[in-house]
Amino acid sequence: MPLLPLAPNLDDRTFQDLVDEAKRLIPRYCPEWTDHNVSDPGIALIELFAYLTESMIFRLNHVPDKTHITFLDTIGVRLAPPQAAVADLTFLLSAPQPAPVRIPAETEVATVRTPDWETLTFATTETLTIEPPVLSALLTSADGARYTERRDRLVAEGLPFDAFDRDPNPGNAWYLGFGADLSRHVVRLTVRADQGTGPNPDDTPLAWEGWLGEDRGWVGVETEADSTRGLLKGGSIELYLPPALAGATLGDRRARSWIRAVLTTPRSGQYPYDRSPRILAVEAQAIGGTAAARHAERVRREALGHSDGTPGQRVTLRRSPILPRRDGQFLEVGDRDGGWHAWTEVRDFALSGPDDPHYLCDEATGIVEFGPAVRAPDGALVQHGAVPPKGAPLRFSAYHVGGGTAGNVAAHRLVVLKSSLAYVARVANRRPATGGADVETLSHAKLRAGATLRTRDRAVTADDFETLARRASSAVAQARCLDPTALGTGRNAPKPGTVVVAILPVIADPERAVEPDELRPSSDLLETVRAFLDERRLVTTQVDVRPARVLRIAVTANVAAQVPAQTEALRAAVERAIYRLLNPILGGPDGDGGWPFGRDLSVYDVHAAIQSVLGVGLIDDVRLTVLDDRGRGRDGGSRVPVPADTTVASGPHVVTIASRRR
Repeated sequence: MPLLPLAPNLDDRTFQDLVDEAKRLIPRYCPEWTDHNVSDPGIALIELFAYLTESMIFRLNHVPDKTHITFLDTIGVRLAPPQAAVADLTFLLSAPQPAPVRIPAETEVATVRTPDWETLTFATTETLTIEPPVLSALLTSADGARYTERRDRLVAEGLPFDAFDRDPNPGNAWYLGFGADLSRHVVRLTVRADQGTGPNPDDTPLAWEGWLGEDRGWVGVETEADSTRGLLKGGSIELYLPPALAGATLGDRRARSWIRAVLTTPRSGQYPYDRSPRILAVEAQAIGGTAAARHAERVRREALGHSDGTPGQRVTLRRSPILPRRDGQFLEVGDRDGGWHAWTEVRDFALSGPDDPHYLCDEATGIVEFGPAVRAPDGALVQHGAVPPKGAPLRFSAYHVGGGTAGNVAAHRLVVLKSSLAYVARVANRRPATGGADVETLSHAKLRAGATLRTRDRAVTADDFETLARRASSAVAQARCLDPTALGTGRNAPKPGTVVVAILPVIADPERAVEPDELRPSSDLLETVRAFLDERRLVTTQVDVRPARVLRIAVTANVAAQVPAQTEALRAAVERAIYRLLNPILGGPDGDGGWPFGRDLSVYDVHAAIQSVLGVGLIDDVRLTVLDDRGRGRDGGSRVPVPADTTVASGPHVVTIASRRR
């Protein structure tokens, strides 16, 4: 019989049980009372009091939430703290600078305060240094294997060059190498070019890419503005470079950062280049940079009063919930000489001795607790954890408040710099913030308690790893322990003894078209889960936590309605059914738990979901389109293969409703 989530039944007597018990006591206390029919006034009083007693028992059996939390705490289950949303903040300079511009960590950026919304503050988690780009190499290559140096002749002799072959082909590329690390920089290339012909200027088969090293190769670079129209004329190009650009030697030229313009295979209806653009001059300038940030506001040196010198005392931080502490964030206890001593936060006091300066911190409530005194079997009191001397001042060096779904703000909402920065003109989050999750609900903690009792805080089986990964953070929506044999072979295959866990982050309103960035867990979340599992793994295993791979599917469906007047309502209902079906977190083919990893998607799965909607008459046509990260699609046919380490999510669906044909 499961202990949780069922509420304990402290008294199981019913109304009739109470009446019968009272009747059985009549001969003992009142033998002259012989009429026990329901019409007797005494029996009516017994039934009245039985009714009142049953109401009291009903309230008794409904244990309050505070008691439930105490019960869970006794088996080591605490409410998971909030998870802070993360966002990339792009700082744009007032003008390109000749010297590096430094944007320090903990730089705070906020939303605009309105009558309806309080200000939300994000703080950068890393220092961003915007370096002036120094162009150290210009190369051209027809195949990515043989390179021709162009910079020396262009700079010294002013001789232009063709960016691609005279007869341009896919794979031709123009390479630009820089002496500084330009990871996460916003770079403006000013190019003088002419003679390029062939493609539609608004739709050229040209892509900008950055080099991330041997493991990841060339990846796409986002282009914000391109007045050169694909190098067909002079102008400027603004590039948002990815993180972790790597150095490499191409040909005989070494550079710390490489980007390239490469010709791609034209799509259907897209015209190729028939004449290569000629480069007359090129100049690079850094106009900004991007730094990672999280929803957090820093509180510094908060005084918590004075110690009363008793074991188990508690003090409460002024603001909560609080985020996991980082280096330099701890409780401090003052001494008589005015000095401050850092104490150590622990998960429990089981191994704490009477002189160990340990404390607990509840992230959900902000309660700081010192060690208790526990009475041993021989009657002696055993102190677990030191107690600050009576009258000693207490303070918290620093902590961050924030987190929660409120931090999942839309794009271009974080625009207010809370402190001025030299040469920075403006800041914004170019994409929505993601990953924010509220404090775990009590109902979810009850469900988790059973799994906690099974795993006992140790990861052995695949189910253990999945359960503990979800327990590591409230921002983890799904976790899947992958079969290493299904991840391929070669250099990127997991090493023997490695357990691979793929996770999906919590997203707001998952029953909709989701963007690729929303499905990628942040690096902080990946590290949180990895560290949590690493403490609980077997000695002989290693843990690899990675983002789950997701196929985004867009469905086009033509459906006939049984009732013509309800076409709009039917269209919305059909869309909801498809969004719930193609969902990695909720729904799925079984109606709950999301789409299973490795389960192929058939067009008949979509047919079944649509047919379950009341009012659908005839399903004329259903088509599946597989979308890439840039929103480009390819026909999925009647069956989309889903690899073992992959699930599916919804792109934008298009449903057309027509009256049923007769």
